[in-house]
Amino acid sequence: MADMINKPSASEASGVIDITAFGVRPDSGEDQSLAVYRAIQHCRSIPGAVLQFPPGRYDFWPELAYEGFFYISNHDNEGSRHVAFPLTGMKDFTLEAAGAEFIFHSLMIPFWVEGSENIRLSGFRVDWEVPMMGQGTVLASEADWFDIAIDEGYRCRVEDGRVVFLGEGWDRQVWGLLEFDPVTQATAYGSADQWSYDSFRDLRAEERSPGVIRYTGNRSARRPADGNKIIFRCGLRDHPAIAISDCTNTVVEDVTVHHALGMGVIAQNSRDVRLHRFHVTLRPGTERVFSTKADATHFVYCSGTVSLTDCLLEYQLDDPCNIHGIYGSIVRRLAPDALLVRLVHGQQQGIGIAETGECLSFVSGKTLQACGSLKLASVERVNAEYMVLVFAGEIPEEVQPGDAVENLERSADVVIRGCTVRRNRARGLLLTTPGSVLVEDNDISAPGAGIKISGDVNFWFESGATRRVVIRNNRFGDCNYAYPSWGKAVIDIDPVVKNLDPQHGYYHGEILIEGNRFRTFDRGLVRGHSVARLVFRDNRAEPSGTYPSHGGEVQSLELRACGQVEAAGNFFAGAPGTLRLDDRIMMLSGEELLPGKG
Repeated sequence: MADMINKPSASEASGVIDITAFGVRPDSGEDQSLAVYRAIQHCRSIPGAVLQFPPGRYDFWPELAYEGFFYISNHDNEGSRHVAFPLTGMKDFTLEAAGAEFIFHSLMIPFWVEGSENIRLSGFRVDWEVPMMGQGTVLASEADWFDIAIDEGYRCRVEDGRVVFLGEGWDRQVWGLLEFDPVTQATAYGSADQWSYDSFRDLRAEERSPGVIRYTGNRSARRPADGNKIIFRCGLRDHPAIAISDCTNTVVEDVTVHHALGMGVIAQNSRDVRLHRFHVTLRPGTERVFSTKADATHFVYCSGTVSLTDCLLEYQLDDPCNIHGIYGSIVRRLAPDALLVRLVHGQQQGIGIAETGECLSFVSGKTLQACGSLKLASVERVNAEYMVLVFAGEIPEEVQPGDAVENLERSADVVIRGCTVRRNRARGLLLTTPGSVLVEDNDISAPGAGIKISGDVNFWFESGATRRVVIRNNRFGDCNYAYPSWGKAVIDIDPVVKNLDPQHGYYHGEILIEGNRFRTFDRGLVRGHSVARLVFRDNRAEPSGTYPSHGGEVQSLELRACGQVEAAGNFFAGAPGTLRLDDRIMMLSGEELLPGKG
């Protein structure tokens, strides 16, 4: 094997490298981690290298894989992690693996792409031999208990009233349950996170018979329906399938992720990221009802253009797509030109949010309005949580602890076109970026809002007041069937503004909603506040009849503290469309040009 590694093949003159030259054998069942690592190292010396994998199955274990410590946004970052494909500091590299299946064992990150330029990944599938989840079927339920039969292929035990699932080199305690309807192939109507987080702590488990778990406690929550599936949520979200950090021009094309111990793709502080025919979905023929443990795709402080085209994103246990920046919370003023800033949320700590020379804006914690901006003279990271920012000028006097800073130079234009998002937990598309956003010709359905446009400085600290969002020619299916946990309308615009007074200005700019078809079971189509201009025109709404109305939303459109609102050319089948604008209620017929209270 040494000779094969040291002597390039004839095809290497054109930059093409065959992975089998490094001793990698598809369908062997052997660990390929070390051989793949050596092949990647070899590619570093070849300009424009193309590393090719023949069709077949390739297995990876962590023992001989690259190990490093990484901060990955919106993930749990505890200790070092192993990586099968460490693509760090690379340029003009392509991995082609049409028909290849990469199967991972135990705890691993399949792809870590960092500080690289012009990277293309294509053609492969990602899955785990043993997923870090559990699954079962509801056998029976009463007011104070319900029984679940563990599905074949999953191993667990009960310890001190808690269920622990077992995998390859890991065991993880269950911390939540998600109810899944096998008929609708979606989160069960009205279920949401009623059996996760705080409400789960009141439950106690016992093994009634081999493979049958009985939960008792928490009589206040609704019981799961007999025959429905239960997804056991356990472990951390710490191993995404593909993580991209500080890169330029990354393309992921014709890639399918069946499972990951985190997100499908997470990109942070990167410029120009393109996902084309990237799918997060179930393996054909599988009995699973879940794909990734967290979001299908996620983009944090990216710039240039982020595009998703012809993607299928389904069965993930969080949102299909989330795009945002990070607000740094101001702890104190250290000098007229210096601030102590904190990254508040634990899953954002360690992420670089600013560099010397970049321009940051100061944002009021009460109104979310900008109150000036300055360039950075220096950045001193104290630790993962705190940093000292020194500016090239005096900070405005009104900037005080409790306010925030936002990086104005890391905002992406977004194109989401021809995608299908459905059958997941939580929401659909989350869009908070100052760049231009186009959402066009997609099929969207979610147990929460189909599209959510937010922003906050109180929990996630996700920044990105939008300037212009176009939502055009999409087909919205049933949304908010887990109302109100993950949204209150198909399109939910809900920045967390403590002092909602239009005199302070509007958080979001222009939002244009036109030519869409809404086919859903309830009335709420658009709900929002703090938008400078909202246009709703040439849309069609019709009832689906899939679920009973939850009754939470009375109006088709409900808007507060907005600037100009326009509605024209819309068609409503069944009940007529209505609009509530602050304290006014009106029918939606003809053309309306409605100034808000601002």
